[in-house]
Amino acid sequence: MKEFYSIGEMAKLNFISPHTLRYYDKIDLLKPSHINKETGYRYYSYKDFLFLDAIQYLRHFDMSLEEIKEQFDNRTVEGTLELYEKQLVKLHENIEALKNIEKRIVHNIDNLKKSSNSEFSDEIQVVDLEERYALIVDDTVENDDEYEVKIRSLSNALYNNHFQHMGDYIGIKDREAVIRGNYSTTKHIGNMCIGKPSYASVKIIPAGRYVRTCYTGRTEGIDGTYDRLMEYIKQRNFAINGEIIETYAIDYIDTKRAEEYVTIIEIPVSGII
Repeated sequence: MKEFYSIGEMAKLNFISPHTLRYYDKIDLLKPSHINKETGYRYYSYKDFLFLDAIQYLRHFDMSLEEIKEQFDNRTVEGTLELYEKQLVKLHENIEALKNIEKRIVHNIDNLKKSSNSEFSDEIQVVDLEERYALIVDDTVENDDEYEVKIRSLSNALYNNHFQHMGDYIGIKDREAVIRGNYSTTKHIGNMCIGKPSYASVKIIPAGRYVRTCYTGRTEGIDGTYDRLMEYIKQRNFAINGEIIETYAIDYIDTKRAEEYVTIIEIPVSGII
């Protein structure tokens, strides 16, 4: 077996560029085991292969080259154990995040299939729903265009920290405003959560009984649907006992056809069925 390998051989055997090896040498992350004083050629030993494997392995955990260098320079059994334990925690967090992203994709597919099969009905139903969670901001909007502008700032703020929990876009309307007939003003905007996040700022949407229906189209024409819901509630002597939830199950991200937009309206109620 050869004792030393040229930079070209090292690069070829490890599927890495000579440029990267020279950079690792420059920052003292991976120095060649031997340099020919006459030619200046770099030569690597099998031990360098092990360090290169470790670099590529640790890079999979998003460790910076500076962090990897510090680990190499100060490595001990205890220090390496602590490093791997931290990486294991991060790995579990990433697995959990991927599971939530999978749930989000499955949920989106389900919504799109329902839309394709015309399963979003405008029939009014009384349903019992479990507790849910939402990430929101306090920002009122009056119409679709204003919502689309303001939701961008929310999406940008939430994306980096909470992307794995972000489900359908929602709007939350004030109980008193809806009772007065103001159906256009949205009190909060945000995202329904996939799973149960641990953030202190999460809003709890209470479990309970809701009157629910679906509206198709841009929300500027939603007043007639609210009128039907309010009449339904009045005839059954229900009382509205909380904020109204609009879930945008099919929106401008899913289709450019406004007639295909689907809004699910849920009004929390109490009273005798």
